[in-house]
Amino acid sequence: MDTVIIVSVIVVALGILAGIAFFILTLIQVRRTARQAEELLKLLREDMGIINRITGSIAYFTQKLNSPAIKFGAILSGLVSFMLKRRKS
Repeated sequence: MDTVIIVSVIVVALGILAGIAFFILTLIQVRRTARQAEELLKLLREDMGIINRITGSIAYFTQKLNSPAIKFGAILSGLVSFMLKRRKS
């Protein structure tokens, strides 16, 4: 009976040690991943000025598309294309 208890304690202790070892390895990997994420965020922060400039240019361009002349041209183009489709059929 004593032998069974000793073996059980040893098996439980080995299981706990294995769990601790895997937990430590997981923490090491989490630290590496966090470090890589920080480096990526630094790069994105540095490129944010360029991205803001590009999106500003796109916003300016799309605002110009809302002018009445562009809307009139789109309507006229739609009418011409409708007429050409009806003519073909």
